[in-house]
Amino acid sequence: LSGLLRPDSGRVRALGEDLWRLSPTAMERFRLRHTGFVFQGFNLFPALTALEQVMLPLGYLGMPRAKARARAIATLDEVGLSSRSRLRPIELSGGEKQRVAIARALAKEPELLFVDEPTSALDAENGTLVIGMLHHIARIHATTVLCVSHDPRLIAYSDRVLKMEDGKILSDLRTSVSTGATAFHEAHSK
Repeated sequence: LSGLLRPDSGRVRALGEDLWRLSPTAMERFRLRHTGFVFQGFNLFPALTALEQVMLPLGYLGMPRAKARARAIATLDEVGLSSRSRLRPIELSGGEKQRVAIARALAKEPELLFVDEPTSALDAENGTLVIGMLHHIARIHATTVLCVSHDPRLIAYSDRVLKMEDGKILSDLRTSVSTGATAFHEAHSK
């Protein structure tokens, strides 16, 4: 669905686009304009401050530097990190790194937010904080959050839960949570 891996069969449609019928350039443009990614390993650049991390994708969108800076500051404030904006990753805790990664993705105002194991490297308190942020993003920003996780705490905040194993859907459960548009996928391995 993110357009990063071509499916073995079938079609992939997102936001009205048949993704694998797009040219490589159009696919890149689709990802840049419509999606955000929060990776399991944070994927922060060691030499950049938290503020610079969040501003980076805004520059790729062609946003003027002053506007990108203002949006990055506002987004860092939204995840509770405005006071840490001048720090580099080595100076941040794991939970703070994850929040910078979330802010970097959120600053683009994506319609689709892909999140990989957001709580796996975090203690219980920071994991709960991140889960709350993802719920907030879906509800307040009307962003569809697609999350792959083994953390059962995410289920309580989900509109839909797909349980998968070895690339096959084992169950598809719609929950009663009314959060906007969220979908969390629980992955299982043998």
